[in-house]
Amino acid sequence: MKGIVSFFLVLFVMPLGHAAMIIIERYYEAYMALAAVGLTLVGIAIIVATRWFEDDGVQSFWGALGGVLVWTGSVEYSFVFAMQRFNIPDSSFTGGEYMLLEYSLGLLIPLLFYILFQESIRCSPVLWLRKKFNLMRGSVATGRIDNYGPR
Repeated sequence: MKGIVSFFLVLFVMPLGHAAMIIIERYYEAYMALAAVGLTLVGIAIIVATRWFEDDGVQSFWGALGGVLVWTGSVEYSFVFAMQRFNIPDSSFTGGEYMLLEYSLGLLIPLLFYILFQESIRCSPVLWLRKKFNLMRGSVATGRIDNYGPR
């Protein structure tokens, strides 16, 4: 049941970042760079604040929201600014910034390698990949996780 609730939590939190982006682009275009920095900083502040939340569910919700704001403010707006800088036109089926998404692999691949070799990660899909690629040096870290927020 927790998995289903988590799925819908993420499903309904993700559009908040897109809604903020659309509102900023439509009504506050002159302040887009400032808004991107603001979204990123608010997201980071929310993520840092999760370390003081006691309930795992509340901590996860606010962490997901903070992550969405960081992603929207830094990554998505960086594609918008790159599209404007390089004069990439909108195509008939998508915005110009989405034409640049394929170049995000330059960030994704090193991040995946870092996560694959990080021994303290307990994420099930990452553990599965580590076992399949024979990257396990020892047993998985054990013990109760008392706080998922940053330390």
